[in-house]
Amino acid sequence: QKLEDKGVHGNFTVSLTNGKPTIVLPNDLPENVVNIGTAYYSEELGNWIYLDSETGTVAGLGTLSSQVNHFTTFAILAEVTPEDNEPGETVTNPKPASFSLANLTINLSVHRIFNGFSFMVTTGREADVRVEINNTGELSGSLPVTLFLDGVAYGTESVSVSPGMMESVVFHLEKLGSGDYTVQVGDLTGEFTVESWFNWWLAGASGVVVALLIWLLFWLIKRRRSMS
Repeated sequence: QKLEDKGVHGNFTVSLTNGKPTIVLPNDLPENVVNIGTAYYSEELGNWIYLDSETGTVAGLGTLSSQVNHFTTFAILAEVTPEDNEPGETVTNPKPASFSLANLTINLSVHRIFNGFSFMVTTGREADVRVEINNTGELSGSLPVTLFLDGVAYGTESVSVSPGMMESVVFHLEKLGSGDYTVQVGDLTGEFTVESWFNWWLAGASGVVVALLIWLLFWLIKRRRSMS
């Protein structure tokens, strides 16, 4: 449970000690705090990641030391015991939302020139990329899901998933030129090709039929003239 849930969010001071930022929390923390730690929020995983306590230093009473090397959302998280639990009672907190991605599928569009007898068929000008998001935790949560097309972020969707459930997200790609493409969502990847196919056999057969019709027309005209 975060400290902000206990009404102390923002009630802290920040200072520099030996060139390192120091966050000082108020002394009026809940009495039922049993553990405290520093964590940062992972947008990709959709949950909090605890930082290791800094080693090689001697922390003073009530001091928590962790080292960070990037800018993101940080928080001081505290584990508390319910105030109304019976002595000796074991309390099991529900597991937070935990997400996994699976089953990336790609559906390509098919465009034909004339239905039925198509001289030209183009596949992949548009594509739908579908991914399943599973929540194996015991709490609901939301996960921002980003699709990368050839290594470039194409779009992001936020998906809310109930505990033990699965939801799907679909990214629609359009106006794609001819060539090979790679898509990636999380650790899942897929490939597809946009290409055009010309039916040479149908075109050749159509040419023969047209030539025969023209020859037949001239033959009929010539025969009519000879008979007259």
